[in-house]
Amino acid sequence: VPTLTLPISRKACFAGKCIGRGGALTVGYLVAFASAGVGIGLSRGAAGWRDWVIVIASGLLLSIAAGGVGAALGAGGRGRVRAFGGALVAWVVLVLVLDAVLLTVVVALAPPPPGAVGEHGHAELAAPRAAMPIHDPHAREVEEESGRTGALSGGLMALNPVSLFRLTALASSPDLRPRLGLALPGGTSVGLWLITIGGWLIWLVVPVAAGLRRFERADLG
Repeated sequence: VPTLTLPISRKACFAGKCIGRGGALTVGYLVAFASAGVGIGLSRGAAGWRDWVIVIASGLLLSIAAGGVGAALGAGGRGRVRAFGGALVAWVVLVLVLDAVLLTVVVALAPPPPGAVGEHGHAELAAPRAAMPIHDPHAREVEEESGRTGALSGGLMALNPVSLFRLTALASSPDLRPRLGLALPGGTSVGLWLITIGGWLIWLVVPVAAGLRRFERADLG
């Protein structure tokens, strides 16, 4: 409130608070994980550094998005107790409830794992080539359907920043990307990358915009 007595607009005041808190959060986050990065780099080399950077960058985006949600909840000027209560409810919903629901849906939409080659013995080897799945006229339709299912699963994960963090870390890591393809067919396609980038932009911009709107309309007298 004392800051608002200065000759500055509420937009500038809110922007300063977000930039200051975001900068402090970023510095503290990077310092906290710097020692782990040094250890991984010394033990695993360049490959370890690459995975570390991917996970740390995804976690930093998640932290900033969570900070934006917190700024939006605390912008109404209703006291610290209510702001803390709202933040606690948001944490339970995003980290526990919504994340669990989305993961359950993604697992339910995932296709069954492919059968092991040779499990049918000699009959499989003796089958005519026309009967092999690669020559199935409906194989392309199944593949396209799997791609749509993968895009739908990626879109669902983008609804929650915690799930989006997992999606980004898996899709960006060469070692973990094959595992992602089992749950999200076509999981490394351009469409899924667009969903991931769009999801982060939404989670970084929308909470701050909502917080600014609440801050401009709040009665802080």
